[in-house]
Amino acid sequence: MSGTLLKSLLKKNAVLYWCFMAVIMVYFSLVIFMYPLIVDMMTGETGGGIFGDMFDVGDIGVYTATMLGELLWSFGLVLFIMLVFRLIFRPVDSGSLSMHLMSGISRTKYMLTALTFLAIKLTTLFILLLSVGLLSFVALGESFNFGHFFSTTLMATISLSAVVFISYLLGSVFAGSKWAAGLLIAVPVCFFLFISLSHIHSSLEFFRWITPFGWFLPSEMAIGDFSLWWIVLLAYITIIALTSIVSIFVFKRKNLSL
Repeated sequence: MSGTLLKSLLKKNAVLYWCFMAVIMVYFSLVIFMYPLIVDMMTGETGGGIFGDMFDVGDIGVYTATMLGELLWSFGLVLFIMLVFRLIFRPVDSGSLSMHLMSGISRTKYMLTALTFLAIKLTTLFILLLSVGLLSFVALGESFNFGHFFSTTLMATISLSAVVFISYLLGSVFAGSKWAAGLLIAVPVCFFLFISLSHIHSSLEFFRWITPFGWFLPSEMAIGDFSLWWIVLLAYITIIALTSIVSIFVFKRKNLSL
């Protein structure tokens, strides 16, 4: 890994990353603070509800977990697709990768540094979500289960990480080809669409199992009703590890016009 290159990547992508982080954190805190109002609107507990008993938003843990999943698998996914594009496709197309190679940074070292960059950004995302969520809960004065909130945030972030690293593998395999950008966008978006389709009707639930986003439900994790969480966690970690190794192996041997 190259420390100089890592610092350069962090600096070049700082504006993009922190702009998205600001939007995600503000949105996340707002949906938590809106929980009492939404409960009132949906259930009419104070007599002012406009939907009566038609909807059940659940307790604040279930509500927050559901919103967290949707937030990460939409805004978070867009952010990291853009970052992967900047890490692989742009350097290859612009020729900046050849400059790195001429400066003594090997392809393997470049890929390891880029993977480290993604890991840092994903870890930062997890820490910020956890911190903002906890502060919002405390400020709102709502009781919540810290263990369930921690595990839900962790699993949601790792599920996003698995899809990000799959995208990174696609970038390594198809870098320099005309299919590269299309596949980078299409595959993660399909994963998101699959989990969305599985929620529409029970007949479409099978879509849940062909996307990493569907292997666990945040609402189940929020109430501790997910006994197989460790198997899913192991599956996510396996995907992250394998895609990282294969990405380095493929990119190192790929014939690129640099």
